[in-house]
Amino acid sequence: MISALWLLDLVNAQIGFGAPPVSTPPEILKEISNELKINSAQKIYELGCGDARVTCYLAAQNPEAIFIGIDKLACAVILPKLKKELKSGATVLSMDFGFKNLQPNKTIPLRHNKNHYAQKLLVYNF
Repeated sequence: MISALWLLDLVNAQIGFGAPPVSTPPEILKEISNELKINSAQKIYELGCGDARVTCYLAAQNPEAIFIGIDKLACAVILPKLKKELKSGATVLSMDFGFKNLQPNKTIPLRHNKNHYAQKLLVYNF
C-alpha cells in the first residue's frame, strides 16, 4: 500500500498535481534548525511534511514555538488559503519544491549529496 501511494504521488508530481516524495535525511536536521533561527513567538508551517521528520525535530529543539505539518495532498490548493488566513510573521517551509507564483524569502542550500532531492529548503514569510 505504501509503495502504491508513493507511486501515485510520483505520477501526480509528473502531471502537475504536486511534488514527489522527498525524504529529509536525518543528518541535515540540525543544519536546518540552525539556519532557521526560530524564536518562541514563531508559528512554522511545513508543507508536504510527509513523516513530519523536520516538524518533529524543530518542535523538539524549540518547544516554545508552534509547528504545523501540512500533508502534500493539500499543498496544491493551499497558497490562496495561506495568503488569506495566516497572520503576519508566519513562516512556511517547503523542501525543494516551491510555489509557482511566489518567490521564497530565503533559500537554504543543504549540504547533502546522497540523493537528487533534499537539496534546498525554501522559507516563505507571510
